Amino acid sequence: MNRVFLSGIIDSDIEVYFSPKGDKILIFSLFMEEGRFSIEVVYKDRGTSDALNLKRSDRVIASGALIKTKKGNQDKFRLEANKLYVTEV
Repeated sequence: MNRVFLSGIIDSDIEVYFSPKGDKILIFSLFMEEGRFSIEVVYKDRGTSDALNLKRSDRVIASGALIKTKKGNQDKFRLEANKLYVTEV
């Protein structure tokens, strides 16, 4: 099983979409200070969190699976998160 936990700062505007089943889908960029890199996070909120209250510069911990995707001719990774926690400074 591919399970990771990433902690960082939301460094992009959060895009919100709704699935046909009514799930909220949030897409944002998460910046990790330790590695000095960003990764795209896709999070499906099934009504169990206050995910719509998130904003740019919030610190969060996201857990889920790393997925390899293609953008153009480049391989990229994104985190398909199933849990999202807001942390305090």
